[in-house]
Amino acid sequence: MVEDKPIRWEADPYQLEACAWLVSKWSAALFLDPGLGKTAITLAAISYLIKTGKIKKVLIVAPLRVCHLVWPAEIKKWIDFNHLKLRVLHGPNKQKELDKKADIYVINPEGLRWLTDNQRVFKNLHFDVLVIDELTKFKNTKTQRFKQMKNLLSTFKYRWGLTGSPAANGLEHLFGQVYMLDGGLSLGRYITHYRNEYFKVDYSGFKYIPTTGSAERIYEKLKPICLRMAIADYVDMPIFRMNEIKVTLPDEAMMLYNEFEEELVVEIQNETVTAVNAAIAAMKCRQVSNGAIYKEDRNEDKYGYIEIHNTKIEALQDLVEELQGQPLLVAYEFQHDLDRLMTVFPDAKYLGKGQKMSDAVEIEKQWNNGEIELLFGQPQSMGHGLNLQKNCHNIAWFTPSWDLELFDQFNDRVYRRGNASPTVVCHVIIALNTVDELVMKSLKRKENVQKNLFAALKK
Repeated sequence: MVEDKPIRWEADPYQLEACAWLVSKWSAALFLDPGLGKTAITLAAISYLIKTGKIKKVLIVAPLRVCHLVWPAEIKKWIDFNHLKLRVLHGPNKQKELDKKADIYVINPEGLRWLTDNQRVFKNLHFDVLVIDELTKFKNTKTQRFKQMKNLLSTFKYRWGLTGSPAANGLEHLFGQVYMLDGGLSLGRYITHYRNEYFKVDYSGFKYIPTTGSAERIYEKLKPICLRMAIADYVDMPIFRMNEIKVTLPDEAMMLYNEFEEELVVEIQNETVTAVNAAIAAMKCRQVSNGAIYKEDRNEDKYGYIEIHNTKIEALQDLVEELQGQPLLVAYEFQHDLDRLMTVFPDAKYLGKGQKMSDAVEIEKQWNNGEIELLFGQPQSMGHGLNLQKNCHNIAWFTPSWDLELFDQFNDRVYRRGNASPTVVCHVIIALNTVDELVMKSLKRKENVQKNLFAALKK
């Protein structure tokens, strides 16, 4: 196979502006939409600081797929960055890679414990720059990854964060992300103080809602360190259109759904299925709306499920037939969804949990070459590092997601720079009178919160 030769990075004016923003600030966030080239922008900033003698060594924390596929590929693609040496710290040889001289070391969040367990050893590595690619991985202050990095932040001269969805699930989640960049200078040092200062608890006692005027105060705190750029302002993009495909569940399935919603226990095909709390009941209701539900005795290595109906599968069959061979990317959530879908569509491919990196790379190549018409993907497994826009302008959600970040990241595999279609259509299959409708309302509410943040941060 003949590899593409590296080419010159012809930076757009907005990319030069973003690069200048990074090098001028020790603490900075790029809230850039996918497709604006935040990886190349960051490499340009790193290259400049190395050439001017201000830094020597960079640590990048990114999702595993991004570590292997995105950062090495960007360095290889551009002549301007070919001089940068990069090591991926993952797998059985990660210690050998760490011992080798390089300018950039990339590691996934799950590998941080190995790297930072011995703080003395870590400090002797003398990293000058911390780059967190997909900053939202640090939104939860209770996670080990957050705690592991918290006490080491002061060892870096520069701390930069990259994401396109900083507040996809609410302004509360900004605290942990911003803390990684400035150690509490903008939003305070403690999450409890942040909540008390800007939020009130809702009627459920679990969610935090900004008090009157607090959202605007938060925006002002973030303006000095956060740069927001929307792709629609700089690149001609397709129109993004939502298409809700509404289906009605069979009477028997609807009776089971209502019984489970009210009683938290149902009898299905001589199997008893229970939910210990409302959250698990909501998840099981989503499964029922999809057409199947896990049995009680399942475990991580072996699972069983009960089929209930095929209403959503039939709706997807109709959509595939309507598209007449046009490529379609379909989001699924539960393993039994994939099992049943692959039975009906045996020629389809899938990208999901536990898949080998080499297999994912090959499927991405086949998809972009137009060799695959139907591709199933689990959003939790493929929200980052894949470019699937070359021959596709149709996305479908078999299981609508509560998580706006996952929803946006998955859609952005197709709706991104390089898609030549005038329109990208997102088809969402919704079971009427079920939790699916609540999910869609929740997504729209969260989208408004994030839009307001972006509008405030825009120049």
